[in-house]
Amino acid sequence: MKIKVMKFGGTSVATDASRTILVDKIRQNVQNGYKVIAVVSAMGRLGQPYATDSLLGLLPSDVPENAPERDLLQSCGETISSAVITSLLNVAKIRSLPLMGFQAGIVTDSHHGDANVLKVDKERVNALLCDYDVLVVTGFQGMSQDGFITTLGRGGSDYTASILGVAFDAESIEIFTDVDGVMTADPRVVKEAKVLKEISHSEVYQMAVDGAKVVDHKAVEFAMKAGKALVIKNTFSEEAGTVIKDMVYDITGKFIDKGPVFTAITSKSDMVMVSVYPENRDISINEKMMSGLESAGVDVDMINFFTNRRLFVIHAKQYDLARKVLDHLELKYELTQRLSKVTAIGANMRYVPSVSKSVLRALSNEDIEILQAVETSSTVACLVHLDQADAAVNVLHRYYAL
Repeated sequence: MKIKVMKFGGTSVATDASRTILVDKIRQNVQNGYKVIAVVSAMGRLGQPYATDSLLGLLPSDVPENAPERDLLQSCGETISSAVITSLLNVAKIRSLPLMGFQAGIVTDSHHGDANVLKVDKERVNALLCDYDVLVVTGFQGMSQDGFITTLGRGGSDYTASILGVAFDAESIEIFTDVDGVMTADPRVVKEAKVLKEISHSEVYQMAVDGAKVVDHKAVEFAMKAGKALVIKNTFSEEAGTVIKDMVYDITGKFIDKGPVFTAITSKSDMVMVSVYPENRDISINEKMMSGLESAGVDVDMINFFTNRRLFVIHAKQYDLARKVLDHLELKYELTQRLSKVTAIGANMRYVPSVSKSVLRALSNEDIEILQAVETSSTVACLVHLDQADAAVNVLHRYYAL
């Protein structure tokens, strides 16, 4: 049995016209002998009636993000999409059945709002694929072991597609969106941004973590661990898209097909730099501070510890959580807001000496103030003022001829 997983995002299911295109794409694959597991997102975006954010607007503002009722409500958008798409496929004489996440065997932990998948019970889906050509599965949702509907976090429909593609050993996992593939930068920021024909799992994972929204980082990580390729395509074109796959290395660990130093430039906005000034040299405060932030659910990035101060970066939405931790520890600190993290990403940079210096020089030459910089084996990240972020992305994209 040949199985293909096809995931369709919100814009792909939002209108009559887009749904017609979706049905045609599924029909072509059924005619080519595939059994299709179609994973669908909620329809449209904020402001449209069945979009996830629109549904969440029905709740009181103080409902916790990990409340079970929040998960139950925000899972409804995908359920509606699944029913609508299944109806259209059946009208088109394509034998189809809708399944909610738990009906497709997706079992999660009880971390409401950002659940982790524990396993996939495959028996039911395997049996149904013998009777139906298409199973239309709700993305973004599963069920905890104690029987509650859970959701998988933002981008969770991509995660669903990756999970099911691995579980059922699909020949292909295709993620359909409204762009032509993974690009060298956000095309809304850089007009010269190009579509990449292929890219490594690790690079796309880093892009997703650092602000690129084309594919969810958990979906990439899951596929990477299983050695499964993902293909990012545009619902509204016939372009080949981008293949995300394991790359081929030589004996030194270098890519055989050597590319540019950097593959892409990303930007992550609404960041806050936290500067902590300990009043003594008691190094135990470092552990207390970091443990406290972790326990509070604060994601800490770009960490730099100096003798007289500690620097790290958080997202603005976690501003209040971080302040409570620091106030509880009676620490002196400053918060610098309205910042962006601009990151140059490329697996080949590890083989180029002084690459971080060239990044800093390129930005400084254009009078872009760098508040902080951190280098890893495949990234150079710079913290800049929000109003200079787009300029910084364009400078680096142009400087490295991406």
